[in-house]
Amino acid sequence: MAKDSTEQPDQTPEASGDLLGQILAAQKGQVMANKQGADEVSASQPASQPASQPASQPASQPASQPASQPVIESAIESASESKSVSKAASLITGAFKKLSLAHIFLLVNVLAIVAVLVTLNYFPLRGSADASNPGVQGDIESGAKPKQPSAKVIEAAPVAVEKPQAASWTQARTAYANRKYAAALSQYTLLNQIARNSPEPDMVSEFFQLRMAQCYEQLVQPQQAQKLFQIAAVGKSPVIRGVANYHLAMSHERAGRYSQAKRRAYLAAAALAGLSERLALETNCDFLIARTLTASALSFYGKAESVSWDNMLQADPMVGLDEGQLRTLLNDGVKTHSGAVLSPKIYQDKNTRSDRWTLVCKQTPLRELLNRFATDAQSELRWVAVDTAVQNRPMTLHIRRVGGQKLCELAAGSAGLIVRFTGQEIDIYDPAGCDSLKQQRDLLVSEAMVVWRRLFLRLPRDDRIGQGHFTMALLQECSGDVTGAIGQYRTMAKKFANARLAPDALLAGAKLRIALRDFSGARKELLTLLDTYPGSSKSAETYASLGEATLNAGRADEAFAVFKKLFFLNHDNESKRLASFGAGKCLYQQGEYEKALKWLGDHITFTKKDQRGDLSRAYLLLGKCYAALGSPRQAIASYKAVLATRPSEAQRIETSLALAGAWRDGGDLPKALGASLQVVAEVPSGAKKYQAMLITSGIYREMGLPNRGAVFINSNINEVRDRDMRAKLRIDQARCYRDAKRFADAYAILVKAPEMLSPGKDAQQAACDLADVCLRLDRPGQAAVVAAGVLKSSKTGPHHKRARGLLVEAYLAKKEYENAATVLSGIQMDKLGAKQ
Repeated sequence: MAKDSTEQPDQTPEASGDLLGQILAAQKGQVMANKQGADEVSASQPASQPASQPASQPASQPASQPASQPVIESAIESASESKSVSKAASLITGAFKKLSLAHIFLLVNVLAIVAVLVTLNYFPLRGSADASNPGVQGDIESGAKPKQPSAKVIEAAPVAVEKPQAASWTQARTAYANRKYAAALSQYTLLNQIARNSPEPDMVSEFFQLRMAQCYEQLVQPQQAQKLFQIAAVGKSPVIRGVANYHLAMSHERAGRYSQAKRRAYLAAAALAGLSERLALETNCDFLIARTLTASALSFYGKAESVSWDNMLQADPMVGLDEGQLRTLLNDGVKTHSGAVLSPKIYQDKNTRSDRWTLVCKQTPLRELLNRFATDAQSELRWVAVDTAVQNRPMTLHIRRVGGQKLCELAAGSAGLIVRFTGQEIDIYDPAGCDSLKQQRDLLVSEAMVVWRRLFLRLPRDDRIGQGHFTMALLQECSGDVTGAIGQYRTMAKKFANARLAPDALLAGAKLRIALRDFSGARKELLTLLDTYPGSSKSAETYASLGEATLNAGRADEAFAVFKKLFFLNHDNESKRLASFGAGKCLYQQGEYEKALKWLGDHITFTKKDQRGDLSRAYLLLGKCYAALGSPRQAIASYKAVLATRPSEAQRIETSLALAGAWRDGGDLPKALGASLQVVAEVPSGAKKYQAMLITSGIYREMGLPNRGAVFINSNINEVRDRDMRAKLRIDQARCYRDAKRFADAYAILVKAPEMLSPGKDAQQAACDLADVCLRLDRPGQAAVVAAGVLKSSKTGPHHKRARGLLVEAYLAKKEYENAATVLSGIQMDKLGAKQ
């Protein structure tokens, strides 16, 4: 065997007495046999079929058979060593001519035995796992059969595993390090076969099998890889179990099986915790647990894939080790379980003041070992919604010198459970046993936050902590803690400014500020994002958010400039789509309805071209523009287009209200009434119900049914809880009474308007209505006082003009013609009051 730079000098089999020495001896024997004229074995085999044993004789056997060898055995040997099938056939045919019937019968039996041996040699890697490895047929987490690969993983074509001429660990290591996984797989397959057939197999066989699984994984053969990882995950070597469970956890995470991924990550961490020295892979397990918990929690909000995780380093603990170091690592903790067959061993380290515990158990019920720990730790153990079968799940663990809290978490987490410490109490939860999905969601969200905060304290400078702050913010945002989410986004962007997610954090925080109507703070963060990350992939979305924040801040001109700049930055169609809608919205708020129609039309074109985005809001704004331009038919068509896009519930309600208004403006009062009444029936309370009630009462008045309008308001007003809205509905009810010529009823409501309404346009309109009703009740003096009050409080506007007309009418009714002429001539009211 060639000497590797990282290995120690080779030892002879006699000196070493170990398995690698036997492999070396087997290799030398093969070379000698080849030199004596043995032919090479056929090189290509299917990927699913492992390489066979070398055709040459082992070194411990003679190279040639004695001369007295029977004719049958000589023919078989010649056939097996021949390169040509036809030549082998001719040799066997010649031998048959010399045979008796008994010899032929004996030959058939020998061939049958050879076929069975060959089948058994190939069977372990093609069919089910060894009987000595329980639980390989299915995932040990559930006992089910191995699941098919996720749709996300496309399995590559089968890899042809070529049989090498000789087994070489050095060549296998070199090929694996150089990412030549097909060549490495061939070598490791042959090395594994030699190791498994050794009289004294040891942990090296598990190592070879693990490497084979890793090669299959890199060659995109998930089914083959998973079978081998499952075998390794229940092996004897703790480090092999840890690495195999870690790979299985990563595979489950990629497939979206987050609960299984979390459990596998805990199994990996528990296995690695049994080693005498801590490995970097343990930290990866901690981050993987946090990731899978986060994804499980976010899946309840439909955002499980909202975070694009950075690929974690595999931190393979066996890379670069020589033979002695590898054997030491593989055998670390192997013999520890021998003393824990009868009962679990749990004890606290008495040599230090720190809380350090060691646990060794073999097929022990989880309940028993946790009860033992709780008793020794003088804590109370409580099982919350955990099934008895889960409590009695057999656990095989070896955990060295860890804190009591971590010991419980590793043991319970390996069974898929969650641990909560509340002082001297230990609560064990099963997420699957929660009474409701809300309880399960809240439990997972809380646990994910706890795990991340613990990592923040332990590894504050780890690059992956930045993603932790980002995911913490996302969890807080989903659970309603918007202020906390903004703080986490800010921390991530400040402390990890060079991280990939830093621009995303700034943008997400700015969007939350916009939702809180903190437009100034949002603009500040968005401008910082554009200055700090000018080439960010989020620049288009950043400009769109900046324009929205500027528009909501009441600076429509500046917002339009931002959207226009975004449109002409020559970004993709998505940028133009966002920019055109923002520009149309700015122009609509400025009253530039015709210009807004052009930009909204561009937005609809880009959206249809990419077949992405929301068309409902564009059609809704388009309809509002047409309605403002006095084109109810086009407005109705736009609103119908909104309903055809399957809008959200809020958009559908808003569109139905707008459609009722458009039908009303177009003169189709029955359709308008039907749409408004439908909204009233669907919306239990709030602003939309209030708007629908106002539209409905107005339609009743236009239809000449004011009494019905008054009854409608009286029947539904109790469903509106807002004080101002209730007051405005009462004023509208008074207008129904006025149109029904029930002036006394109208007066009884309107006279209380100053008490119900705050000063403003609504109060001025109610005062004008009161003045009108006073005139109809033949109370011109009171009408004059009320109308004069409106003129004093408003210098311009429609209510000012109406109040002036009512005041003139009141003076005429009082036969005060000079005052009426003074009002008509436009003399200021203060002068008029001085004359009076």
